[in-house]
Amino acid sequence: MDFLSSFFLGLFFVFLTFLLCLILVVGIKFTCVYFKLLFPKKQVDPPKKDKAEEKPENKPQRKRKTIRSIEINPDEVDRIYVKKIS
Repeated sequence: MDFLSSFFLGLFFVFLTFLLCLILVVGIKFTCVYFKLLFPKKQVDPPKKDKAEEKPENKPQRKRKTIRSIEINPDEVDRIYVKKIS
């Protein structure tokens, strides 16, 4: 008899703790949403730039450099050295 009553009592307290946590979380969430609606965030205007600091938005695109290709006979060449020129 003692085991059965302690089982149901424990199950009751687990269920009661779950409900308490659920009500607490929903209440805090509701309070946060309420305060966000009550006090909306003010939008801040971005600082204005001087005309000297402004950069043109539409930059002309540079032409791509043509790629030079060479043919190498692997029978005649052991190593290839490449020098990068910027």
